[in-house]
Amino acid sequence: MWSCVHGMAMLRNHGPLRDMPPAVNTALAEALFVFILRGL
Repeated sequence: MWSCVHGMAMLRNHGPLRDMPPAVNTALAEALFVFILRGL
């Protein structure tokens, strides 16, 4: 779980996702949250 959250944070803050519109980043964060919940 930590690696997913950390990876997303790195991509959003320092990687290619930093230039994406906020709505796209929100949708990706929500999809990641669902992915993590399903894995628990």
